[in-house]
Amino acid sequence: MDDIKRIQRPTDVPDYGLLNDLLWSDPSDSALDWEDNEHGVSYCFGKGVINDFMLRYDMDLICRAHMIVEDGYRCIFHGLWKPKNRENEFPANAV
Repeated sequence: MDDIKRIQRPTDVPDYGLLNDLLWSDPSDSALDWEDNEHGVSYCFGKGVINDFMLRYDMDLICRAHMIVEDGYRCIFHGLWKPKNRENEFPANAV
């Protein structure tokens, strides 16, 4: 968390590194750990990565508003929540 706190703001997003990974890594139902991202930027991460992170930092929930999901929100890995619809708005059932 100290590394995240040290990120200078505002800033441009670099081509690689921590800030790039925080913004562009994606959850994957099929990933066991870390895997290359099919988009060619950052990585995909699996359930174990989220569970380890949440245990280490005593977190119950991570909210991620980056991917479009069918019903406007989706809970995955028992703690990663993604609220966003195609219109980039929060649907009433996700609030």
